[in-house]
Amino acid sequence: MIMVDFKKMLEASKKKGAAKLRSATYITFDEKGDVVVGVYVSKSATRSSLNEGTYNMYIFETPAGLVKFSLGSSADKEFEPILSEGSAYAVEYLGQEKISGGRSVNRYDFYELSGIPDIEEQTKRPSRAKK
Repeated sequence: MIMVDFKKMLEASKKKGAAKLRSATYITFDEKGDVVVGVYVSKSATRSSLNEGTYNMYIFETPAGLVKFSLGSSADKEFEPILSEGSAYAVEYLGQEKISGGRSVNRYDFYELSGIPDIEEQTKRPSRAKK
């Protein structure tokens, strides 16, 4: 059996700049006009802690790295069917809209970005400064 020291492997990869951080940073849409632009990677269903059903957690690759965010079940129903893994999108927060029963929902515009040269190159994680 070959014994591998994975910690040493990680340190060597970091030193060479060959280790790619794959942990996503959670972001929120707080103000009208907040935008995330990147390549759609995946989604996963998440159960509401308020027992209001499930909603999706989306992961996008952006120039700053992986980000994850949720939009709410109303937006999920609208946008989930049009998302294509590996395609570039912009998601812009439009604010809240009042609906029946005194409730409100978050509204978003989704833009599919096409015709952008070298989109994969533009969405690569920037290299980290060496310490």
